[in-house]
Amino acid sequence: MKEAYYFSHDSNARHDPKVLSMRSVYGSEGYGWYWIIIEMLREQKNYQIEINKYVWNALAMQTQCNADAMHSFVNDCINEFNLFESDGEFFWAESLKRRMDIRNEKSEKARRAAEARWGKVSNTKVSAKSKDKQSEDDANAMHTHSERNALKEKKVKESKVKENKKNISADFVSLTSDEYEKLVSQHGEESTKKMIEVLDNYKGANGKKYKSDYRAILNWVADKVIKEKGGVQSAKSKSYIDNLF
Repeated sequence: MKEAYYFSHDSNARHDPKVLSMRSVYGSEGYGWYWIIIEMLREQKNYQIEINKYVWNALAMQTQCNADAMHSFVNDCINEFNLFESDGEFFWAESLKRRMDIRNEKSEKARRAAEARWGKVSNTKVSAKSKDKQSEDDANAMHTHSERNALKEKKVKESKVKENKKNISADFVSLTSDEYEKLVSQHGEESTKKMIEVLDNYKGANGKKYKSDYRAILNWVADKVIKEKGGVQSAKSKSYIDNLF
């Protein structure tokens, strides 16, 4: 939504002699046209509208009349009623420019006063702090040092926890780094990968779920892989596998 710009509007503007002259010719409709144009001027850079071959069509669209009527109205406001002024390239309302200059001047003064006020507050705070700056700096330095040490310890602990919780995963199998390393240490990396593959295929094909994939590998997958490779299979694992397959 376009910003709504503000300008002051006297409640008795309808009694202004220039406005009364215009109303005597154009009536209430002309009064409405006048304020629509004033609002449009307020939105323009330097509060003036350029006169070109399309301007009367544009104003007519806003005021809901035809372009010729609008051309005549603005010309009369310039030449007959002295409500607008023109240099041939632009037209404007001197009363609007005067009001906006006053408003802008007030806004600028308020801005400068606010900056000065905040600057004074800031200087007062700095002066008060400087009285015991050294002792405060020492305390801050000690506090910062303690915080840094605590932060380092926290990061080390978090790093260890994250490392331990890092998952070694297949589509349906998930192991922690510690679990994976234990299997590699006991069976070698090649066999461990084969065990993960076997369990992954089994779970994927049967929709089976385990609380711990690592325990499932220890209970039966390891012995199955070892057997397929020609190794020795435990009796416990053999019974477990026979029940599965």
